[in-house]
Amino acid sequence: MTRPQPRTPSRLARRPMAVGPVETRHPVQAPGEDAVDLHVRRWQDWDDLGLDPDVEAVITRIQHIAWHVKQGYLEGERSVGLEPHDYDTLHALHIRETPGYATTGQLAETAGVSPATMTGRVDRLVRMGLVRRIPSEDDRRVVHVQVTDEGFDKWRRAMALRGETEDRIFAGIPKDRLRRLSDLLREVLLAAEAIDGSASI
Repeated sequence: MTRPQPRTPSRLARRPMAVGPVETRHPVQAPGEDAVDLHVRRWQDWDDLGLDPDVEAVITRIQHIAWHVKQGYLEGERSVGLEPHDYDTLHALHIRETPGYATTGQLAETAGVSPATMTGRVDRLVRMGLVRRIPSEDDRRVVHVQVTDEGFDKWRRAMALRGETEDRIFAGIPKDRLRRLSDLLREVLLAAEAIDGSASI
């Protein structure tokens, strides 16, 4: 997975290339700083951008934290023999009112992909022995996807490894500060969802 690159603030207008030696401003990451502190310092002198350093820092940190979380998820999933889309499909199969049992169409809707895409995913999981297709007892034209014991085991193991990734990342944050962080992010997410009037999940 590609590591996130430093953001270029969206307000940035293209400037002429400098001629001659260029001074590198604020190149050093000080003790106790993360990469985002350095990134913000590089941009904050551009007065014409109207850049809010706090907003820039929050957005960039969210992006970098998400990258580290996804990287940990990916390593955990692959260590049990799953690709991300395999895990997503098995997860969609288990977060239903009928855990481990659904039609391909229902899985597609839950996972937010097309029926054709989900058919390909299920085909792969059938070949891996993680799910099976079984005709509906009520309507033989309807085929359900059912998780196998091996599929359930791999999903649970991947879930546990994803949890370990989260625990490692947040281990040093006291619970009260973690709850405060969650509350603040809720405010941000509600503001973002209000822009287009829809939830993001």
